[in-house]
Amino acid sequence: MKYLALLKDSFREAVDTKVFFVMVALSTIVILLVASLGFQPRPATDLTMELENTLNLDISSMIQAARGEKMTLPQRDTQAMFRVLSITAPEGALENPSATLDMLIQARFPNAKLAAEAKKDPGPTEQFIRQKLASYGEDIRFLQIADIHLANAPPAAAQAELDPSYVYWDVTTHPTRLTQACWPHDLTVLFGAFKPLASPLPPVGMQVYIIEQVLVNLIGASVAILVSVIITGSFIPNMLQKGAVELLLVKPIWRWTLLIYKYLGGLTFIFLNTLYAIGGVWLVFGLRAGLWSSGLLLMVVITTCYFAILYAVSTLFAVLTRSSIVAILVSCAAWVFFFLVAQGQLAVDFYVKEGRIPYGWYVPAVNGLHYVLPRPKDLDRLASSALARDLAPQSAIMEQQMNLAPVNWTESISVSAAFVALVLGLACYKFSTRDY
Repeated sequence: MKYLALLKDSFREAVDTKVFFVMVALSTIVILLVASLGFQPRPATDLTMELENTLNLDISSMIQAARGEKMTLPQRDTQAMFRVLSITAPEGALENPSATLDMLIQARFPNAKLAAEAKKDPGPTEQFIRQKLASYGEDIRFLQIADIHLANAPPAAAQAELDPSYVYWDVTTHPTRLTQACWPHDLTVLFGAFKPLASPLPPVGMQVYIIEQVLVNLIGASVAILVSVIITGSFIPNMLQKGAVELLLVKPIWRWTLLIYKYLGGLTFIFLNTLYAIGGVWLVFGLRAGLWSSGLLLMVVITTCYFAILYAVSTLFAVLTRSSIVAILVSCAAWVFFFLVAQGQLAVDFYVKEGRIPYGWYVPAVNGLHYVLPRPKDLDRLASSALARDLAPQSAIMEQQMNLAPVNWTESISVSAAFVALVLGLACYKFSTRDY
């Protein structure tokens, strides 16, 4: 009950500043803007190029070669090159991502002998198609093969395609949890009034991923944190004003408990605001695009944790100075400083590994500074990875394989939590021992 009473006081302060209503209004505008977007599915035949790429390209090996881990690409499990000749939906429309699809796939072998061996023993080639078709690796696939068997050449095949080096397969697929995200869609705005971009467009998941990255993760989260730093920067200084603090201190509650409750009240404030904004965008994208990304909902927790680091700094300097301006400015300065340290550590690590700059004293200095400071930048990477996993699986796999400096989440979370505990501990100690 004491916590709820302090939360009510903090909420009343935010309402009195009128900024709370501005945040709600801005969030509502963003939700309505997203609601005006429309996503029209295109025919399954537009998947042809992507399906052929999964069969003919080994993205993982290409990335390894580009990074210099392997100088030559490894031999594929089959020497055939594949084409998707036709795609039909026997029980539904071609524009329906939930439809079962029938495909005719052509495999071209280097010579007639290898093609004859594939016809005699189709198992290895069929296994290759099962593993590679519509797959981005690591069991991440946007279509699931239900049946595959040898087929005759299509009646309309050209004379060149009747060459004995060609072999054909009929393949039946079912949708997976990623089919909707990987399906090609046209984008419309203002409730279908017009199309801002000409086809072909990226899959709908990639479109939503880009919108969410820019609108929510970059602009929205930054604005929400900045505004919350400004609003909550006055919570504790107002509590420490002469007259107000004496009234609170006579109550039967430990001083450090009072400060922690006030701190949690600020976190609850941004949590509720973020929940409204991101929850609304999540609901709209689910209804409009059919994509219910748990990674987007994770942004609510990530944004709150990001703010928790800055608000701990604000709390300490609010106790030390009783000044809202100082608390706000120091919190913003800490935000910029943490960002610069994270970017600097990544840049130094990359340039040293690439041999562009020599190893010097600044390398352990930057690494040491990065090690002891909280890692809000890691939270950004966590948000991006969570969104990509749900909406853009191909990008997620490529990012994972290209990642030269993977995040140690145990270390990152532990260091950030220890920083918050240390800063809040100092604030509680100062508040508990100071005379008012």
